[in-house]
Amino acid sequence: MRRPDLKVLTKAVALRLVFEGDRAVGIEFLRSCKRKVAYAMRGVILSAGTIKTPQLLMLPGIGNPDKLARSGISVRSRLDGVGANLQDHVQAGFEYQRRPPGLFQCAL
Repeated sequence: MRRPDLKVLTKAVALRLVFEGDRAVGIEFLRSCKRKVAYAMRGVILSAGTIKTPQLLMLPGIGNPDKLARSGISVRSRLDGVGANLQDHVQAGFEYQRRPPGLFQCAL
């Protein structure tokens, strides 16, 4: 967070990657109901989560050609693993109390 070459925006939704030729140079996003574009000086690091990252790659045509063709997207770069093997990681947190001594008492 203290890096001078990094800016973090909150309350923003990534819409699409911005390209110059075959090179990603920025990201278009929505913030405060306004479309904005942020350009990278060197490189774009895409880290938008399990679902949004592959979506942002596939929309401009980066991914499996067969899957892209089914959605009418022309291929920019073949990368078969994009969007493959997605799984939810379901977790449930809970807290409890018990009356000692209990079944799960350990001596460490």
